Amino acid sequence: MKKVSFISVLLMLSSFIAFFGQQRNVQTQQKSKNKVYKVGNVSFTMIYVEGGDAVIGRTSDQGDRRFGFEDDPVLCTLSSFYIGQTLVTQELWTAVMGDNPSAIQGNKYPVTNVSWDDCMVFLTRLNAKTGENFRLPTEFEWEYAARGGKKSQYYKYSGSNVEEEVAWTTSSSDELHSVGTKKANELGIYEMSGYPLEWCRNSYGPFLQGGKDPQGPNGGNGPRAMRGGFGPVSRRDQGQPYIGHSLYSLRIVRPIKKIVVEE
Repeated sequence: MKKVSFISVLLMLSSFIAFFGQQRNVQTQQKSKNKVYKVGNVSFTMIYVEGGDAVIGRTSDQGDRRFGFEDDPVLCTLSSFYIGQTLVTQELWTAVMGDNPSAIQGNKYPVTNVSWDDCMVFLTRLNAKTGENFRLPTEFEWEYAARGGKKSQYYKYSGSNVEEEVAWTTSSSDELHSVGTKKANELGIYEMSGYPLEWCRNSYGPFLQGGKDPQGPNGGNGPRAMRGGFGPVSRRDQGQPYIGHSLYSLRIVRPIKKIVVEE
């Protein structure tokens, strides 16, 4: 009996070791797919987001409160892509642009006071320095990543059902915090819920489309979509592309599959 008991214990220990080994391997594989870039002395990390089917918009886990056009969920399929682990920091913006427009300054703070038009200039210069094809995320990419992609636990906010765990919720223009200080979401991305708001690639309007790699509405020179802020991950906002604000920032994407988009 003692031998059987000892063998059982050994088998149990082996099972636990195998399980935790598998979990560690999954985490290691995820980290190995992430990419680190450098501009001058400034490094930034891009998180790999495995593509897949996604329901974007006001789903049942997002609660009853509605903002803007996000009421009707849309089914789509997204290709894999990379997204910034954090908002673009002031030190990265300065390394690319040579100046810092933020009213409250700190190297690890998110850059603010940037318009959508400013972001286009930043991305052009960043791509020239890195030889890559960084851009702003579409709302579909943004929300898919904020929800945790294929690893989603269907939280109301990006990484938790408790907003304060993952988001800076103050809307005061007198307060900024270093990036990466709240709890990360399922993919290891920080502070996709909360302030500052983040510019997206597409215009602001009804989603209208699902399908494969949707780009969202294109309203020409009209308002551009923004994400983040207080509330659930499905919340949408907007801003005029030529106006910067102390609560406007950006997070960048690097697509793996080249998608031709008409501007």
